[in-house]
Amino acid sequence: EVLFNIGSQGNNTASGSAVNVSGLVSAALNPDSVYRLTITDNGASVSPASLVQIASGLRNAFGLGFHPSGDVYIAENGIDGLVDANIPLSTDELNIIPSAQVGATVVNFGFPNHYVDYSTGSVVGSGGTLPIAAFLPIDGYRSEGPAGLAFAPSGFPAGINGGVFVGFHGRGFAGGVNPENAVVYYDFVAARYFHF
Repeated sequence: EVLFNIGSQGNNTASGSAVNVSGLVSAALNPDSVYRLTITDNGASVSPASLVQIASGLRNAFGLGFHPSGDVYIAENGIDGLVDANIPLSTDELNIIPSAQVGATVVNFGFPNHYVDYSTGSVVGSGGTLPIAAFLPIDGYRSEGPAGLAFAPSGFPAGINGGVFVGFHGRGFAGGVNPENAVVYYDFVAARYFHF
C-alpha cells in the first residue's frame, strides 16, 4: 500500500479544482487530501487494486506512515504567517487515522477553517478532527515544516521506543543558522513530545 498527498493550492484557502493524475492509475483527485493506493504484485508485473481517499482538510501532509497497528500517521505543515512570514498562523501537527477508519471514511482535519493557533495554542474554528500533537515552541526552540516521520523501534531505549520521530525542514533554503529544523519525538503513551 502506498500513501500520497495532494497538497493545497494555497497557503490559507481550500483548493477549488481537482487534480488529474495518470500513469498506473488515472483519476481526478481532490486536493488538500491524502490517498491510499493498493498495489497487487503479480510476480512479473504490478497492478493497482484500489485508490481510496482517506483524508481531507490538509494543507500539506508531507510526512506519512503506516504504523504496524494499521493506524495512519500524518505530519502536516500548517498555515504560514500572513503578517509575519517567520510566525506561522497555525501549528504544524501530527494527525492519526485509526486503522478501523482507514478507507472506511474520509477523515476531515479542518484546513483551512479549524486549526491550533501558533501564537496562543488556542483552537480556532470547528468542523475538523484535531491533531494528537500541535507543535508549539519548546523553551523558545521551534519546529516548523514536517519533512518526514519514522516510528521508533521497540528495541530503542525506554522513553523513545513507543512513539514516532518527526523531522522538520525549518528554514532549510534560507542558509545560515536554522533554528527551526528539530527532530521531535512524540510518545504515544505519555501523549507528549520533546525535541530529540
